[in-house]
Amino acid sequence: MAHQRPVLADRFFIIEYFAQRSDGRFRRALSWCYNLMGIFKGETDMKREPFEPGMSIWWPACGRLPSDGLMSRLRENNINWIETGIRQKSGSGKFQSHAERLEKIALRFREGGISVWSVHAPFGQEIDISNPKTAGEGIKLNAETIEACRAVGVDKVVIHGSSEPITERERPARIECCIESVQKLYHPDVKIALENLPRTCLGNTTGEMLAILKSLGGKVKCCIDVNHFHSGSIIDMIDALGGYLATVHISDDDGLDEKHWLPGQGVLDWTGILNKLREKGYKGVFMYEVQKQFAKPGLIRANYDMIIKQLPKATV
Repeated sequence: MAHQRPVLADRFFIIEYFAQRSDGRFRRALSWCYNLMGIFKGETDMKREPFEPGMSIWWPACGRLPSDGLMSRLRENNINWIETGIRQKSGSGKFQSHAERLEKIALRFREGGISVWSVHAPFGQEIDISNPKTAGEGIKLNAETIEACRAVGVDKVVIHGSSEPITERERPARIECCIESVQKLYHPDVKIALENLPRTCLGNTTGEMLAILKSLGGKVKCCIDVNHFHSGSIIDMIDALGGYLATVHISDDDGLDEKHWLPGQGVLDWTGILNKLREKGYKGVFMYEVQKQFAKPGLIRANYDMIIKQLPKATV
């Protein structure tokens, strides 16, 4: 279905017209107002979709900004939310926060009528907040990312609690270091969403995630990535962590390891996932985090329609 811009937005046509021809300060102020009022979020529509679709889009540390064409394709497919972050390669030894560029990317999306639901913080062995040798640098980069979120009014940041591998012997100390690091990152204006992670990373079981979140005293929320969990039922994890849930990452897998396929291409029980999210009161974005070849607005919209609207057993 083509994107329908809310009637309320049309009343601001003249303001938008001048915004395109004014300096950056006016555009930033207008973007901030749009974010607060929800003009482009679909919040003025009479009927909202369940779990509105979103798309995770990583950006390089330099070069181009989001194009008019990309934002047009997002709007045409009624994808009004994105998660974004700065793409950096682990092993390069060149991790930086790129906070100023992150702010420019977020504002550029807003100028194009796309709202930033969350920001994904950088992650990798060199900035692992669970490793005492690298936690200092990790805390610094995450804190700079959180400050960039605050500066542009984004209220959620997704953080990895560790990298890998982690042996069973060192696991308790790594959990303790992770908790201490996250405590240092707490900010009242930006929710930290600690992501469950696969394989030997921290947060690879429901019990471990719950223990970490409880240790943080309720100040920190979680991001459940449904394709990161292979030590039980992801539905049971959603059930146990539902009270901490701030956002989700949506993709499918083969039941053995993360694949970031489109929902329906793997083995996950999407009817069960949808019903459990609804049961736990999740009202956030259905944030697709899929492989690059699937990260196209048209593909995501078609998949969303199939998963949400063509599953008769899903009570959404």
